[in-house]
Amino acid sequence: MKILEFHAENVKRLRVVTIKPDSAVVEIAGDNEQGKTSVLDSILWLLAGTDKVQWEPVRKGEEQALIVATIGEDRMQFRVSRVFQAGRGGEKFTSTLRIEDAGGRTIKGPQTLLDQMAAPIAFDPLDFAQAKPKERIKLLQSVISGVDFDHLAKRRQKAYEDRRDAARDAKALRARADGIVTDPSQHTVPVDKAALLAALQAAADAAQALDREEARRDQVRQQRDRRREEANRLAAEIKEMTKLRDAATAEAERLDAGLDVLPELGKVQNTDDIRGRIMAADMINEQVRRRSDKATLVEEAEAKEAEAEGFTRAIERIDATVAKAIEKADLPIKGLALSDDDVTLDGVPFGQASDARQLRAGIAIAMASNPRLKVIRIRNGGVLDKNAFETLTEVATETGFQVWLESVEPHSTAAVIMEDGGVKAP
Repeated sequence: MKILEFHAENVKRLRVVTIKPDSAVVEIAGDNEQGKTSVLDSILWLLAGTDKVQWEPVRKGEEQALIVATIGEDRMQFRVSRVFQAGRGGEKFTSTLRIEDAGGRTIKGPQTLLDQMAAPIAFDPLDFAQAKPKERIKLLQSVISGVDFDHLAKRRQKAYEDRRDAARDAKALRARADGIVTDPSQHTVPVDKAALLAALQAAADAAQALDREEARRDQVRQQRDRRREEANRLAAEIKEMTKLRDAATAEAERLDAGLDVLPELGKVQNTDDIRGRIMAADMINEQVRRRSDKATLVEEAEAKEAEAEGFTRAIERIDATVAKAIEKADLPIKGLALSDDDVTLDGVPFGQASDARQLRAGIAIAMASNPRLKVIRIRNGGVLDKNAFETLTEVATETGFQVWLESVEPHSTAAVIMEDGGVKAP
């Protein structure tokens, strides 16, 4: 289906315009601010609905605007009309849509019918070529049905972030493992220090026992000396104290005899050897611990690397799903694909393809998005050179599509020239 006749009154800059297309490309030409864009916007607003109306649709100073189009083909035709009522007192405009079949019968749910036929009519092939890479990806995805690209993109982003985190953790673990220096020639089994520590404690206990015994003997010697001093003093002062002196002397002799029979005190054990062995054990055990820590970190790093590889495979599966969806979409032009950053054409970023290939691809996508209502709008068609316009005409003719194109300088003598809101008389 195409637009067989178009009529608009008081829409934006338009006064009264009636156009009956007679070629595959309907070129709307003329100077700026004469109503060219108003014609293309009228087509969009009529078919796509008021959600596409970005400003006041009624011509300034008027109360009402009308857009009417006969769409269809030889065997099936519809009359689509939309009336805009200007808003008052700051209120938004209102809109009434009506569709009648060839017999004049009103069709229920008119916007639903139009949505089924013309939902993507806002797709502009030149906008696709001139869009930013991320926007171009979204536009291509919008014409491929049956695939939830947003869901796949979220899954891919989650897998990408998980892979990044796992790879980062693996790298950190590897760095920590590499920072641990081990000597392959050193011990690999830790030394049990318990026996050495017990021997050290036993030597310390023995030394303390000797100290205590020496102190006790010193006390005995001091006691003996005090007794002798006392005996000498008593003997010198009073002979009468002989008995006491003899008793003291006897006691001193007894104590002296006791000292004589005591065994020799042992020597304090030298613990340097034990301490050296303990230091050696510490060094060996540190080597063993470092070797064990390094092995643990390497094992953890390998696990994280395996995890990251799993996320990589998940991303590859998602990418394969997207690629398969595009392949199944059966677009009218081959060589289109999606990358992370842009749409690619023939294996290169879309913007690097030739102008002719970009134009054909944009037209093909627009056509694929709207198979029932074969109408395409192209704004800013003035950027097309003679070759591009011929390519556009050729493709539209081959595929049976109708292209409404806006330009300043007409590309052909069949162009509709706009002047002061109406069609300029021949």
